[in-house]
Amino acid sequence: MIYGRVLLVDDDYNFRRSLSLLLKSVNLDVYEARNGKEAVEKLCENQDFDLIITDFRMEKVDGVELLKFVKINFPHIPVILITAYGTVGSAVEAMKAGAFDYIEKPFEFAEFKIKVRQAIDYGRIKSTQKKEEISTDFIGSGLWAEKVRDTIRKFGNSDVPIFITGETGTGKSHLAEVIHRSSKRKSGPFVVANCASIPENLCEVEFLGYSKGSFTGASSEKEGLIKAASGGTLFLDEIGEMPHNMQAKLLDVLERKKIRKVGALKEVEVDVRFIAATNCNIDKALEEGRLRKDLYYRLSTVHIHIPPLRERSEDIPIFLNYFLEKFKSKYSKEYIRGYAANVWECLLLYDYPGNIRELSNIVAYATLHCEGEFINFEDLPEYLTQAIGRSSLINPRVDRKLLVNLSEKNLIVETLKNSYTLQEAASKLNMSRVTLWRKLKAYGIQPESLLKSRNKDGEFTSSS
Repeated sequence: MIYGRVLLVDDDYNFRRSLSLLLKSVNLDVYEARNGKEAVEKLCENQDFDLIITDFRMEKVDGVELLKFVKINFPHIPVILITAYGTVGSAVEAMKAGAFDYIEKPFEFAEFKIKVRQAIDYGRIKSTQKKEEISTDFIGSGLWAEKVRDTIRKFGNSDVPIFITGETGTGKSHLAEVIHRSSKRKSGPFVVANCASIPENLCEVEFLGYSKGSFTGASSEKEGLIKAASGGTLFLDEIGEMPHNMQAKLLDVLERKKIRKVGALKEVEVDVRFIAATNCNIDKALEEGRLRKDLYYRLSTVHIHIPPLRERSEDIPIFLNYFLEKFKSKYSKEYIRGYAANVWECLLLYDYPGNIRELSNIVAYATLHCEGEFINFEDLPEYLTQAIGRSSLINPRVDRKLLVNLSEKNLIVETLKNSYTLQEAASKLNMSRVTLWRKLKAYGIQPESLLKSRNKDGEFTSSS
């Protein structure tokens, strides 16, 4: 059984052939390249390598240059460097550039074989972690999104309450979860309490819990939502719909960090971070008394407002691409390459009164309905095609030509930020690497500063 695929790069034919035979003898599938340039070509043709073993000194493209290319474009593939010119300086250079290991000629194959196995196993573990990791990126571009990310960096890891406002469907709950996953509480629970869906007569027992025998039917203890979120985050969605008596009790919890279950004699301490959200007009809610001013001021230490999608048109292409990739995978529709050009332009210009939630539903419907390579008008929901046909719900503030021209650049930048290699980004964008390189040059985009990479501990991080 083949244990792994190895790309062996060395300009010394005899050494390369000898080492290739030895590696094949321990169940490795070996591919050879005479120099770094040839290795790059083989990598672009076939990325399915478990390990690259390369000589340090070669003409045209040396081992360190090849290593740097691999780290940018194929960071999941570990690299072992070999050299007959072993110096402390070259070893440090190799390890700084991201080499898995470094070995000098001549070497014992028994020792080298162990390093090879370790490198392949390491690469597979990291590749699995990459696939399983949960993204904590808040999707969006422009100044407002940068401010949100800056706020998360500054306050995400603290325990101060955060208040999020925005229309229905703008992504308030997603942002709350991003903040939780970006904090020191990320290993704790993230509990969602939809205040609008909890009946007023059950609100107190839902949030605080109750003791056994505290009322008829209370045959056992019940833990409330606040206690359930201990050590983590409690997200209070639609806080403006919470009854006044419960708002007073919540204010007390925020100030004293203690709760008393319904029917209990003793209080217990709770360690909870609160994030609240509402889609209502805050000034109006405070003026009408639907939301207590003292509770609002206590919850809004940090206030984040998410603008509606119609006011951030530059994000529409990012979401269209993001949700298409998501639903293609979910519904086994990998053959879909993208949107037909006329559909793409109309989707860019649509007003999305239901915001991101509506956009997501449209793409989900279209993906399920589509049977060809591109999503066409007949794949869109009927209400949408009728609205487009009447030219209603088309954003009048948008310069059509400007948006279409800018959308591709924004889409490429955001895709790079959420990719580990140029090949991965090209695949997400449904274009070849050559086309992507041409567009990067045309737009003046520097991919190295955007692609995700490894930090000093070997974990994947974002370069942006």
